[in-house]
Amino acid sequence: MLAVDAGELSLIRASLPSLPTFRRLLEEAALFPLRSSAEHISASVWPTMYTGAPPGEHGISQHIQWDPTGMCMRRISSDWVYCEPFWYDLARAGLGVTVLDVPFTFENRLPRVVEVTNWGSHDLMGRFQANPPALRREIRRRYGRHPMGYEIPVSKDMRQLVAMKRECVVGAETKGRLARWLRDTTDWDFYLVVFGECHRGGHILWRDHDDAHDHVPTGALLDVYRAVDGALGTVLEGVDTDTTTVVVCALHGMGANFSQEHFVRRAIDRINASFRRERAARDDPPPPQRGLIRALRESIPAPLQHRIARAVPVQVRDWVVGREVTGGLDWSRTPGFALRSDLYSFVRLNVVGRERLGTLEAGSDAYRRYIEHVTTRFLGLRTAGTDRPIVRDIAPAQEIFSGARRHLLPDFILRWTQEYPATEVRSPELGLIRATPDSGRTGEHRPNGFALVLGRGMKEGGLPPLAHNSDFPRFVSHLLGVRTRS
Repeated sequence: MLAVDAGELSLIRASLPSLPTFRRLLEEAALFPLRSSAEHISASVWPTMYTGAPPGEHGISQHIQWDPTGMCMRRISSDWVYCEPFWYDLARAGLGVTVLDVPFTFENRLPRVVEVTNWGSHDLMGRFQANPPALRREIRRRYGRHPMGYEIPVSKDMRQLVAMKRECVVGAETKGRLARWLRDTTDWDFYLVVFGECHRGGHILWRDHDDAHDHVPTGALLDVYRAVDGALGTVLEGVDTDTTTVVVCALHGMGANFSQEHFVRRAIDRINASFRRERAARDDPPPPQRGLIRALRESIPAPLQHRIARAVPVQVRDWVVGREVTGGLDWSRTPGFALRSDLYSFVRLNVVGRERLGTLEAGSDAYRRYIEHVTTRFLGLRTAGTDRPIVRDIAPAQEIFSGARRHLLPDFILRWTQEYPATEVRSPELGLIRATPDSGRTGEHRPNGFALVLGRGMKEGGLPPLAHNSDFPRFVSHLLGVRTRS
């Protein structure tokens, strides 16, 4: 299995003359369109894929997400939301397993699995690790560090984007060599490598006709896809499809960024003030009680923010993310709050008995009134110039996803219309809200992915369904003739 994280099939098809490996795969392989849990929660696709379970079971919605017991944002870790990947069952059945850079996985817990994590993923969960331990030293000696590093969610200028494109290209080429070396030097029945460069490149290098994309270098994203295409060719070279099944996949895709995330915190401030029957602030400056971090993000030039963030330890960046969410909040007066997200935005309720400092009693009259208040106010937001709605719908995550960890998910998911990010929105209840997109992303996720399958498994036939990112545990186990708990 070779995964192109957040690879966009429409872009691949439009660029086939430049992508010979994808062209051959599309000519020879069977194409399976994939739906995914990114229909609601983009970051859930990898835990859903490797567990076969929905987000309500694994509880992962972001790499840094809300911890209701600590009343803070927290980087996910194995002592909190550990999930075991299906390939551990394959290894317990006696099969050789080699995996490289699967996003949202944790440190190795089964010594017989050859496993490399956090070398070159888009979402780096922690420090680079490998099993066996000597493998980490050998990878460092042979291939060094992947140049992408952590994503810094601030605006970028063209000079920075050119440098970051180069990081993605060099990273993909280097990972192709590393993946080929692992393919040839480890004993495997199941092999999985994930290329994260199209994911990073898709976020920062997506370009279409919108004026906000003018700073993105023309053709930069295609350069990244070319590098990944070449790396796939390096790994696939010499693979005997008479004896091996090859799966090349993307669990979700990418397109222009339609997120209106930059309005959510300002809107929830006014929603909370009006729910408390206080006079809601209707001017543009953010309320001073929201804290220092938001003010710094709005006053320090983005290129300087980017340089600072790359220079400080990851713990400092995590602290900044946390303070941006909770800074200045008085929990006794906060019935709901916004969590930083990506394409779709998250709202969390401050529920008694779930949140350590909760104020809303679940099922109470105030609880029902606040939900109605939040829903109607967000649905009422319109772009100031065109009077078009920005919210398509509001999905109640706790009702959509069942499972033992659904309490870790957001309560409401704001799904946006396909309006390019606005700078002014208004409603009769909330007044005029001004905000500027600040994530530096011109591209954002699309929920649909794809799988291209060729080789032995297709020839033998009788395959189980492969239509959703949760189908992979059963699909792979069937190909290998193993009955697993997954």
